[in-house]
Amino acid sequence: MANTEMATVEDRATHPPLCRPSGVFLNVGIVGAGIAGLAAAAALSRIGHNVELYERSQFSNEVGAAINLGPNAGPVLEALGFDHERARTMSVAEGIQYEASTLKETYHGNYEHFEYQYGAPWFFVHRVDLHNELKTLALAPSDGFPAVKLNLSTPVVDVNCEAGTLTLADGSTVRKDVIIGADGVHSIVAHRVLGKDIPAASVGECAFRFLIPTETLLQNETTRPLFSGKKTALNIAATCDRRLIWYPCRNGDIQNFVALHPAKDDNKDDEDWQADGKIEDLIQTFEKFHPSLVEVCRNAQDLKLWKLLYRAPIRQWSKGKVIIIGDAAHPMLPHQGQGGNQAIEDAGALAMLLSELQSLEDVPRRLELVQNIRRDRAGAMQILSNAGQDEAHRVEKDAMAYVHGPIPSNLRASEWMRH
Repeated sequence: MANTEMATVEDRATHPPLCRPSGVFLNVGIVGAGIAGLAAAAALSRIGHNVELYERSQFSNEVGAAINLGPNAGPVLEALGFDHERARTMSVAEGIQYEASTLKETYHGNYEHFEYQYGAPWFFVHRVDLHNELKTLALAPSDGFPAVKLNLSTPVVDVNCEAGTLTLADGSTVRKDVIIGADGVHSIVAHRVLGKDIPAASVGECAFRFLIPTETLLQNETTRPLFSGKKTALNIAATCDRRLIWYPCRNGDIQNFVALHPAKDDNKDDEDWQADGKIEDLIQTFEKFHPSLVEVCRNAQDLKLWKLLYRAPIRQWSKGKVIIIGDAAHPMLPHQGQGGNQAIEDAGALAMLLSELQSLEDVPRRLELVQNIRRDRAGAMQILSNAGQDEAHRVEKDAMAYVHGPIPSNLRASEWMRH
């Protein structure tokens, strides 16, 4: 069993920038070391808690694609000391939408004002670079506080919410003051919190995901015009039922692509977004797009196919000494690029509400407060993420239960950022 003896604030020499801690310090166990788990670990360690991560993988393979870091994640990342240069993020300057077969512009928005208007820029970042920076922040000691302990190849097979215990695959049991389930869409922790699985439903849509080096596209005469001398932009080529979305990452060295299209009858029913795709299927699916975009598809590397499944928002995130966050609590479709951002917001909420504790008996109430504060916001974003930024009318009715005030209907991307 882990020692649950509490340390007082007098035992700590200095205070980190996230907030000034006081009271008791917790032994925290986090299941899963993805974006949600690492962000929570970095945040909680910076207010003095002793944090231990349990990750089933070995972090041995570089997987993933690029994602968005919206202005809403900015304050938490800044408080953690996130290094954008080290993470090779790119500030988004504009958004462009095209008619897919002709590449005629149908929308062009400037986003360079975001830092002034929303308090932080909108960034593109490779998922692996984001993950590595969060890992660096979590594992390095900060301002006199201990580094997070990371246990790789350590699957958690069971959780007792009331006792605050984790059962590991080797049969051993670990006791913690707080347990955070950041173990993704197939969460073991979520099952213990809810007492059941969270049902998923197909939305009839799939996404091809792939990366291509920018230099490869610049050397190709057919694709060069799309990538020469461009500002950092979110690009969308769309028809009525399919979209090709692309943007740069890693200081512009790589282009990230997401190709959304109607699901076929033979598409897999699981949520493995790392399932291999076939280039011939990608080309056939987007054969009516502009020739330069079809040529992009021919150059796809490490092609993955993801069948999109939707889970409705849940009311319960916490039970006893346990709370679920990130995809374990609110998995999202990719249309709004908010999955990682909402996980980072969860981490910030945990840090705020697990600070200045006076007693272990207050832990369940604090976790419930995190749940209650985050639930409607994350639930609204789950629903809004079922539609593109110009398709608010598709989800307005369902989202009304989670949004306090009107939802913009049929608005462009720049207007959606206010909500």
